[in-house]
Amino acid sequence: MISRALEAEILRLHHAEHWPVGTLARQLQVHHATVRRVLAPADYLGRSPVAGDVLEPGRDLLVSLRLDTGRVKATGYELMLFYP
Repeated sequence: MISRALEAEILRLHHAEHWPVGTLARQLQVHHATVRRVLAPADYLGRSPVAGDVLEPGRDLLVSLRLDTGRVKATGYELMLFYP
């Protein structure tokens, strides 16, 4: 868990100074996932892609993936996918 002061600093630098997620993570010495949890998805993803859009290098894309876990009850887990 991060402090409220660090959360406020992330929000300030992102909205007022227009720092991207990667810069925030490097400069504040926190993981990029920590920065993303503070920011709303619309803040760092921008508009939703439409058919024909090209995914630019280094850009994030929000993907909804449904998994059938069968009878296994999985709660409190998060799936993170990284594709270089």
